[in-house]
Amino acid sequence: MTLAEEEEARQHEASTVNDQQIGSGDRYMVAGNHQVCDEKWAQSSPDWVGQASMSKRHRCLLAKDLHWEWFNVLTFGLVSGLERGVARLEEMKQAALHWISRADDWPAEDHVGLFLAVYSHTNCKFCQLHLVDLDHLGPTFHALEPRLLRLDDALSILREEVLAGQPCQDAAD
Repeated sequence: MTLAEEEEARQHEASTVNDQQIGSGDRYMVAGNHQVCDEKWAQSSPDWVGQASMSKRHRCLLAKDLHWEWFNVLTFGLVSGLERGVARLEEMKQAALHWISRADDWPAEDHVGLFLAVYSHTNCKFCQLHLVDLDHLGPTFHALEPRLLRLDDALSILREEVLAGQPCQDAAD
């Protein structure tokens, strides 16, 4: 393959990665809001706050596994073990960062927020990780922020739970 063909393939991949399957096999997909909701991301009227996209660039990483253990971050690892819950969150993070790195017009990953919607603070009965452009936040983000959990915070909490469940070395001696 020539350099020109490789570049063309890379550009095609970057332009088609939007709203398609990504990450670890077919475990996840990235989806967007309705086009009009994306267009109204900056609207502050009561009719749009909560309906419009959270930022100028806003997508959701959706898990295809609809088992109850994985539909809500609060239940991650209850069946499979907390270590598996941590691994699933890390996998979701890597899939999201992979998508961001290949998507057109998205900022660098340190300017993108990764937020989990926690069920009972959402009507959705499936796991959704919001990918939000932190440089262009809209009124909907500010309205919903108290209901969102940062992915890194969820990871920290689950890791603490794993450590708390491990027998202490001193007690074992």
